[in-house]
Amino acid sequence: MDRAAERRVEASRAKLSSAARSKRNEIISDYRWTPADVWDSSPQKIDCHLVEFDPRHFLQSLFPQDAIVWTGEVHQSGVSHADRWRTVLQWQNAPEHDLGAMVAPARWKPATVSRATGNVLASPYTVLDFDGFDGIKPETPDQLQDHISASLAITRWLIDRLDWKLAAILWSGGKSIHAWFHTPPPAVLESLRDTATALGVDAGLIGRAEHPCRLPGQTHAKTGKMSNVLWLQIPPADPSSPIAPSIQ
Repeated sequence: MDRAAERRVEASRAKLSSAARSKRNEIISDYRWTPADVWDSSPQKIDCHLVEFDPRHFLQSLFPQDAIVWTGEVHQSGVSHADRWRTVLQWQNAPEHDLGAMVAPARWKPATVSRATGNVLASPYTVLDFDGFDGIKPETPDQLQDHISASLAITRWLIDRLDWKLAAILWSGGKSIHAWFHTPPPAVLESLRDTATALGVDAGLIGRAEHPCRLPGQTHAKTGKMSNVLWLQIPPADPSSPIAPSIQ
C-alpha cells in the first residue's frame, strides 16, 4: 500500500473512531442493561454455583466435548506445559484445581504444545475485554460501577443493533467485563478494531483467539474477588454431553 492509500485508511479509521466516541453516551443511555437484567435474560439461569463459578461447566457450555482447549496461567505454553491442552471432556473429568485460571477462546490442533497463532484450529469466539474508555481504566468504586454499566450497554447495542451473537459475559473480578461473542466475519472484526478504544474495548485482543481470558471461579490477584458468570448460552448440542437439559 502506498503512502497516500495509507493516509486514506488512517483517515477513515479516525473518522470511525470519532463517530463512535460522539455516539457513545447515546448508546450507553439508549441500551442500558443492568446486571440484574443481564442475569434475568441469561439462557442458563445464574442461580447456582455451577453456572456462576464452575470453570468446567463454563467450558462445556461453549465447546463440544471433543474440542481441544487450553487452560492455564499466561506463561504456561511450550513442551513443558503440554498437559495444558486437553479435550473438554478430559477437563470435565479432571479435578477443578487442575484447570488454570485462564482459557483461550480457541480450538487447537491435535498435539499442540504452544499457544501460538499457527496452532489454532478454529476461532469460534471473539472475546471483548472492556478495560476502560479511551484507554483510561476505572479507579474508584463509582467509576467501576459506571464502567460496568456502560460496558453492558455497549454489549447490548452490539447484540440488538449489529446482530452480534452473544455466548457469555463474565466479570473478571477486577476492573473489566469480558463479553464472549460467536466470531463475526473478518470485515466486521476489522471495523470494530477501528472503534474499539472509543467503545472501551482493548483493540489489541480483538481476533486474538490464542490470547488467555479469565475463567469463572478464579480469585483476582489485585482485588481478591472471584470472577463470575453474568450470562451464559445453552451448551452446544452434543449427544455425548452429560449436561442435563434442565440447566436453563
